[in-house]
Amino acid sequence: MVLNMYVIGDSHARSFSYHEFFVPLFVGPGKETLFLTDKQTEKTRLKILENIKLLDKKQDFLFILSEPNIRYHLENKYNTKLVNDDQTIIRKTVANYIRVLKEVLSCIFGNVFVLCAIPRDDVGYSRLAKIYNEELKLAAKNTRITYVDLWKVLTTKNGTIKPKYIGDYIHANHLLADMVVKYLKQHRLVSKEVKIVSKYGWEHAHYINVAGNETRIWGDFNKKELVFKRNSQRDWGKCHIKTKIIDTFLKIINTFLVFKFKNKSVCVISAKEGYVPFRLRVNNATCVYALESNVIKRNMANCIKGLYKAGNVNFLSKEEAEDVRFNKKYSIVICLEDISEVLAEWDELFYEIVQNSECAFLLSRKNNQYLKQLGNMSMSSSYFHPLKMPNNSQAYWLHFLQKKENIFYQIIFMLIGKMYKNFMFVEFRRT
Repeated sequence: MVLNMYVIGDSHARSFSYHEFFVPLFVGPGKETLFLTDKQTEKTRLKILENIKLLDKKQDFLFILSEPNIRYHLENKYNTKLVNDDQTIIRKTVANYIRVLKEVLSCIFGNVFVLCAIPRDDVGYSRLAKIYNEELKLAAKNTRITYVDLWKVLTTKNGTIKPKYIGDYIHANHLLADMVVKYLKQHRLVSKEVKIVSKYGWEHAHYINVAGNETRIWGDFNKKELVFKRNSQRDWGKCHIKTKIIDTFLKIINTFLVFKFKNKSVCVISAKEGYVPFRLRVNNATCVYALESNVIKRNMANCIKGLYKAGNVNFLSKEEAEDVRFNKKYSIVICLEDISEVLAEWDELFYEIVQNSECAFLLSRKNNQYLKQLGNMSMSSSYFHPLKMPNNSQAYWLHFLQKKENIFYQIIFMLIGKMYKNFMFVEFRRT
């Protein structure tokens, strides 16, 4: 059964970041994912195929790689207007695109969908986009590639994008994903259970190296950021605040793991879509267990697990975690969600897992009362991050706790404390 659909695209893929049915993969900016020339097509083809090698081939794939071809041809950025007329270059571009998608079909067991070129608030662009879409629809006919035609749904009478779908001067907003699902359901191309409207949002921004290129998943940003009224690029780096802070804590944890981590098992509590377990330096670990109660987030994590080449990461539901709690003792427990929020979800199981571990990294607000209940664990050190977490007035502390005081750990953390000077290092003490 198809649980999710991969979206392979340029920056237009971020319009799908807020729907639980889609796994939106940005495989490169528009200028690096073109089909205007044979050379560009080969470069794009390799990027697509390298990603597909690592993905679940039973799932369906939706491709959204059209708009930049039209835009750059209009701007004559690659001298395409000097070589061919509009109709000829569009026909060649579409033929290149379909040829690559046919190759994708031969590599997977699922279905391939191709989305029409997204309209813009630009009459000149719209004229050319309409020609492009006609060619794309014709080229997909009599193949196993399904053309998703939303042009009339998204456009006004003069062919420009309807105001309610505008994200910025190039992109559509999150409503595009809803319209794609609605189209697929109307044509009975997806399960009835798939929701048209979703309130889902990815917890983190993923930047993944795939064969030397960056594949990105836009997460950890406010939905309002998709609507941007200025004719310039926004600074996406400033949007991913939570991911940045988690990364700083992961630096400390990974530094520790380099010193002391062989043939050990690790447990990540509240793993979300897998950002934390996927980013751990645990090549020598026997196994990584990632606990996540939300089935949608577990599905998403398993969909991108291959991209990280994280074969030793196993995602468990709360029920599955309960089943193994009496015979599973983890060497290291990691929880990079605030303890108070995690306890509301995991309750006593959280305490049992931590108390049965050798050591634990826990995130909390300063002087968090829940740490006091871990009576058999001594606090070796804490790190204070000066930045504030999103939607919170207080900054967070990363605590390292261990069951038995270990001088080796203490020396390690004294060294780590000197390495990361932007953290406040707290001397060893008992809780």
